[in-house]
Amino acid sequence: MSGAPQWSRLCRSATRCVKRSPRTARFPTCTTSRARAARWCRSPTTPGICCRSRSSARARCCCRWRTKPHEVRLCYAWAVQVMGCALIGVDGCRAGWVAATDRGARVYATFAEIAAQRFELVLIDVPIGLLEAGPRRCDVQARALLGARRSSVFPAPWRRLLSARRYGRQCSIQLWNILHKIREVDEAMTPRLQRRVREAHPEVSFALLNGAPLLFAKKSADGEAERRGLLSSIFGEIRGVPGAARDDVLDAYALLWSARRARRGKARVLGGNERDARGLKCEIVG
Repeated sequence: MSGAPQWSRLCRSATRCVKRSPRTARFPTCTTSRARAARWCRSPTTPGICCRSRSSARARCCCRWRTKPHEVRLCYAWAVQVMGCALIGVDGCRAGWVAATDRGARVYATFAEIAAQRFELVLIDVPIGLLEAGPRRCDVQARALLGARRSSVFPAPWRRLLSARRYGRQCSIQLWNILHKIREVDEAMTPRLQRRVREAHPEVSFALLNGAPLLFAKKSADGEAERRGLLSSIFGEIRGVPGAARDDVLDAYALLWSARRARRGKARVLGGNERDARGLKCEIVG
């Protein structure tokens, strides 16, 4: 499909827009007012999103995947306006959570604020799906993928550890320091929400983007330059965000890159079909 700018418009009678993905056969929805649906949008069209009007005054837009330019009615840029930040990469930071989108990056104090946003997919660097005992297959596969950088993948805690309030020898100090963030996400997570909020790991994303595990630690100057160089060709200049360390911002953008791959059905998913006692998938999206 041509990427040249074209005039496109949502049908005036539409009250809801339903985007169907043939890869997942799920129908995420977003509410659209008639006034906003009647607005015009000039932007490069993107295959995969369209809108076809019905005759009823309160009709629904029936969105299907098209291949011809004249069949495209809704460009991706307009979908972002309707749905909010369609794709989000999220990493923990000292002030809460740093979220990277196509509009830029900002810090949220709590995960609940992010979950309240309108979005298509969030990839977040926190374990989702906690077993009662034993290692998760996705963690084992991620460590094998990263080779020399495998130490950056902390083993996910067992579920019973979430109730601990004092540090002991039940886990590493690094894992204990982020346990409150794991608990925060786990309390909000449901199998339904996990359809749109999925676990990812920045080092896995960087390794897939680079074609091999990175050479330097992210806290080092060489590591920052290595990661910034990979992302600059995709997102341009990445600026710092108050309340978040520079490496946290880069990690969030790496997850945003993986979210783009996941939307196209090109992401690599580690872990298979393993689930925890609450029905949450144990997987890492790269």
